[in-house]
Amino acid sequence: MKSVEFDNESDDLSEEENVPIGKLEFWQIIVHVHGKEFNISCGDATQRLKWLAHVAIGELTLVAALHCIYTMLSLFTI
Repeated sequence: MKSVEFDNESDDLSEEENVPIGKLEFWQIIVHVHGKEFNISCGDATQRLKWLAHVAIGELTLVAALHCIYTMLSLFTI
């Protein structure tokens, strides 16, 4: 978990980013899916666990698709 501190400690909202001024937390979770590890950035961690599962499966699908493309390309090169 990484924290970011700002100089202004009021609870007002920042006009540019529409986020509270003060302390923000950024969570990064390591997820294990079928023997692979994925670092997933969760922001302030207000999402549900189901969201994390969908993102992890999406990452696994992306890795599998890239591996398939790499394998196909290596078969056609001499």
